[in-house]
Amino acid sequence: MNPTAYTDQFDAASRHARRQLDEMARRATEASLAMVPLPLGSWLRDQIAGVIACLQAGTADCCEHIGASPQVMFAAAWRPGRIVCLGCVQTLRTPSQVEDFTCDQCQQRHDTIHTRMTAVGPVLFAYGRCTRCCDPFTGA
Repeated sequence: MNPTAYTDQFDAASRHARRQLDEMARRATEASLAMVPLPLGSWLRDQIAGVIACLQAGTADCCEHIGASPQVMFAAAWRPGRIVCLGCVQTLRTPSQVEDFTCDQCQQRHDTIHTRMTAVGPVLFAYGRCTRCCDPFTGA
């Protein structure tokens, strides 16, 4: 694919991901999902950098619908290296209730986990943090 066409598709997929994030934010309840507009904090930057590195190296565990052309993709901290399309997003579910209550950052079990999502280009990245690990100013 020529660079101009790729850039156009990447930009379109990134805008689409942002629209999906905004739509999910409108529908979410405070208890179910909060949206983070930008990756904040070194832990989150490292997680997203890992997703990007897997994509660039070709080592990501992608669903069969992820191809060479840019499109909206989903990834989650609790499924490192797994990247899926909208149709396969259910495969990112946590494997157990124990995982549902485990902080992705400190790996400790807590009664309350705050689920967050951020968009980085065409990738929507979900993660869950305990209250202690959330940013005290943004809640991210």
